[in-house]
Amino acid sequence: MPAALRRRYAALLDPGAPPFCLADPATGDCLAANDAFCALLGLPPGGLTGSRLTNWLAEGAQGPVAQEFLAQLASLAGGGGWARQDWPLRTGAGEARAVRLAAVAERGAVALHAAAQVAEEQRRLSRLKDEFLSLAAHELKTPITSIKIFSELAARRPEAIEPRVMRALTHQADKLATLVDDLLDVSRLDLGRMRMEMRDFDLAALLRDLVERGSHVYPGCELAATLPEGPAVIHGDASRIEQVFNNLLDNAAKYSPARGRIGLECRLQGGEVAVSVRDNGIGIAPLDLPHIFERFYKPSSQQAVYPGLGLGLYVSREITLRHGGRILAESEPGRGSAFHVWLPQAAKS
Repeated sequence: MPAALRRRYAALLDPGAPPFCLADPATGDCLAANDAFCALLGLPPGGLTGSRLTNWLAEGAQGPVAQEFLAQLASLAGGGGWARQDWPLRTGAGEARAVRLAAVAERGAVALHAAAQVAEEQRRLSRLKDEFLSLAAHELKTPITSIKIFSELAARRPEAIEPRVMRALTHQADKLATLVDDLLDVSRLDLGRMRMEMRDFDLAALLRDLVERGSHVYPGCELAATLPEGPAVIHGDASRIEQVFNNLLDNAAKYSPARGRIGLECRLQGGEVAVSVRDNGIGIAPLDLPHIFERFYKPSSQQAVYPGLGLGLYVSREITLRHGGRILAESEPGRGSAFHVWLPQAAKS
C-alpha cells in the first residue's frame, strides 16, 4: 500500500475509528482495514488485509454479486458512481450480515466506510440511553418519594417518628446515595478521572472486616468465609477494592432467598490473590451471563423485581481491570452464582 495513502487515511485506520478499509479497484483486494472493519467480519486485527473482499461476500467470490461488486469498484475508480450500497457479507464464522458500504474513489484505491454499522451502533446507544433514563427515573423516584413522605410526617407529627421510621428514612437515603455514586463512577470512568490512591495493603484483612460487618448488613443471610491465616498483600486502592467486594456481596444477598447462604473464599494462587463469592440464589440465565458486566445491563426477568441501575458489576469490572486483575462469573439458574476475582500480589520489597 502506498505510504501516501496510509498517511492520508491514518486517522481512519486507527484502531478506535469506525469501520473502514481501502480496496484495490482492479482486484478487489483489501489494501488495509482498521480493527473495527475486521471485527465487523469477526476477524482479528489485521485479519482482512491482503485478502480479496469478494471472498467475504455471503455467496462467495464467483457469484453475480461478486461480479457486481468488482464492476462498481472499477466504475468508481473510473469516475462513475457507486450504485449499490447494501452488500450481503459473511463473517469468519459463516454468519451472513447485511452491511451498508459508502465508497469514495481515491488515487489507486477505493475507500469503503461501513456507514450502516455506525448508524446502527448509534441507534443502539440511543436506545440504551432511553432505557437507562427511564430506569434511572424510576429507581431515583422510589427513595425520593419515601424520604419526602417521612419528612412530611416528621414535620406534622414529630412525636410519631419512631426508631423504625428513622431507620427506614436512613435506608432510603443510603439507597439514593448509592445510586448517585454509581452514576458518578461511570462518569469518572468515561472521562478517565477515577482516581486511585495506590498502596500495599492486606486484602485478607479487608475481607475479614467485611465479613464481620456482614452479620449486621445482611441479617437475612448466612455468611461464611475461608480466609488465609497470613496476609494476602496486593497493591491498589483499598477503598475501590472494598467497593468491588461490597458490590459482589450485596448482589449475593439481593438475589438469595431468605436465610440464603453466601460463601467468601480468599486464597493465594500463583502470584495472585484469588477471591470467590458464591450464593445459592436465583442464578443467571445462560443468555444473560455473557452480558452481566456490561454497563446498564439488567436481565429482563429481574428489572421489575430487583432494584438497581445495572452499574455495580460494570464498575466492579472496570476497577478490577485497572488493578491489573480480572473477574468472571459462573452461574446455573435456580442454583446460585459464583463470582471470581484475581488480583496480582504486591511485589515483595
